[in-house]
Amino acid sequence: EKDGIEIVYMKNVIAIFVDERNTVLEIRSSNAIFNSSTYNTSFSNNIEINYLNNKLSSNKLILDFEKSIVIISDNIIYDGLKGIGKADNIKIDLISKSVEIFMNDKEKKIELIQKN
Repeated sequence: EKDGIEIVYMKNVIAIFVDERNTVLEIRSSNAIFNSSTYNTSFSNNIEINYLNNKLSSNKLILDFEKSIVIISDNIIYDGLKGIGKADNIKIDLISKSVEIFMNDKEKKIELIQKN
């Protein structure tokens, strides 16, 4: 602990967020680092995200409450009601709810397979 800031290292983490409409977002990961003063949390390794019947897996997720963004990266696989997809990065603005999905290499395309 330094200047009232505590950094907590966690293993086998389950984080559950509920919004004002009782919609649940669940994040599971092997590891996480939590900053008690900003609430910023970095999840890593074997991340599983469940939200409204959508599943997402990756190896890195950063919740940045100071900038009001979520950044998901490193081997993203999406499995939802409408399809399956792969991408390098997803950036979500928590205020506007806008979502950017993009690849590290601009020459590569996001992979999407539609479900019937």
